[in-house]
Amino acid sequence: MTEEGEEDRVENEDDETVGFTKDLSSILKIGTFNATERLQCSLLIESITADPISSIVFITRAAFMVPPPIAQEIDLDMNVVTHLYRVGIALQGAVEYVNNNVKIYDIETGSLDWEKDLFPWVKGTNYGGLRGADEPTIDDLLEEGRTNQEIFEITCRRLSEHGYKHLISDFLIYATPLIQVISLKVASKISSNTYSDLFRTVKQYEYKKYGSGQ
Repeated sequence: MTEEGEEDRVENEDDETVGFTKDLSSILKIGTFNATERLQCSLLIESITADPISSIVFITRAAFMVPPPIAQEIDLDMNVVTHLYRVGIALQGAVEYVNNNVKIYDIETGSLDWEKDLFPWVKGTNYGGLRGADEPTIDDLLEEGRTNQEIFEITCRRLSEHGYKHLISDFLIYATPLIQVISLKVASKISSNTYSDLFRTVKQYEYKKYGSGQ
């Protein structure tokens, strides 16, 4: 593609984005619905097509907007919401790089609480961490008296691709039933009119973009 063609493509994409933003803004300005409710609805809709970890983050963000009296009414445990959000953000922030033709994932877990955030779902401490020739093995770390949390943190700084996928899988098996309940509870307090208006905006945008068959 020529530079001119690339510029035209980018310009067209920018125009489409602006058009969708204007359509969505018109819905968000409707005065008959609560603004917080609209934002919650937008986050829940985004969670539908997002990857599983991002979906958890979207839903927990929507849950944070629930006022305390309403949270109590629908039995929404904000401790669980915070727990899932903290882990989701940590996993979402994984840095991927390649060293000696080997894909490595670096996840910062030092900000997480071992007992509250990790212990409920982490299966052991070794998720396929890659060790250099001169670096201690898991057995060496255990002999040194390192805690499970310390070993887990060290391992997560150099995860193999298999180890990373294993870690994500273990969290999703644990978190999915919890986040589905949270999503339903948040959605139960959003009016059907708000959902209808936002979905209508998305449909209108899709029709404008794809309706001509191009």
